[in-house]
Amino acid sequence: MSLESNPDEWVKSSFSASGNCCEVNMSDSSKVRVRDSKNVAVGITDRILDFTTDEWRTLVGMVGESLECTASFPGGTTTVIRELGHVGLHVLTRSDNPGVVLEFTRSEMVAFSAGARNGEFDRSDDIPPIVYPIGTGVYLGA
Repeated sequence: MSLESNPDEWVKSSFSASGNCCEVNMSDSSKVRVRDSKNVAVGITDRILDFTTDEWRTLVGMVGESLECTASFPGGTTTVIRELGHVGLHVLTRSDNPGVVLEFTRSEMVAFSAGARNGEFDRSDDIPPIVYPIGTGVYLGA
């Protein structure tokens, strides 16, 4: 399933029951944009993280496997999804854009992960997500 679309179209996982979730825009062939629908609902529209196509495939593959992960990309950029257990939130951050932190509830991350496993965030029908084995610079776990 391809989500490449117009620049104003943001999509979220079909598993999102509450309506709030991680939203994705794939209208630009060189990047994937990610935001939190709760931010948009209250008028905050500038908290967006951008990923290259390769970074996105890696992230989607990892999120499909675990709700907590760290990915190190060429050029030294690191993307982290981690759970803040004491408050029940998951945060998504990038080392090259530390001012933007996206916060998701556990149910929102579970919905995003289920959508990732279901292929809903694949960049294109003919390119499967890339999952890197341990030792290649991409690490699963906190």
